[in-house]
Amino acid sequence: MRDTEALVAALRREKGIAKVMRERRLRHLQEDSKAIQRDAQAARDKEATLLEEEHKQEMRKLLLEETQLREEQTAARLQAVDEARRQLALEEELRRKRRLQLEAMHVRCLGAVCEEGQEEGGAV
Repeated sequence: MRDTEALVAALRREKGIAKVMRERRLRHLQEDSKAIQRDAQAARDKEATLLEEEHKQEMRKLLLEETQLREEQTAARLQAVDEARRQLALEEELRRKRRLQLEAMHVRCLGAVCEEGQEEGGAV
């Protein structure tokens, strides 16, 4: 009987130990599961941060490209305006020279008419 009682006591101890071991394994699995979830969330957060930074960099790059394009367009427009001003100045200079030529021709013609008039008046 003692052997039976000792056997029953040993079985109860083993059953208790097995229960404690199962509970311990279950607790470790839960802790591991929580750690994995935390790590996964941290990885998602890091990826989101990296994507956000990448997006910001792309936006900065696009803004820089847009700014450069605007500067190039402005420079081209300024160059076109300068060229138009030069062209107008050349045209104005040509008009001025032509006007001076016409005035000189007019003066010569008037001089010639006056000389003719004097010659006619003197010859009469």
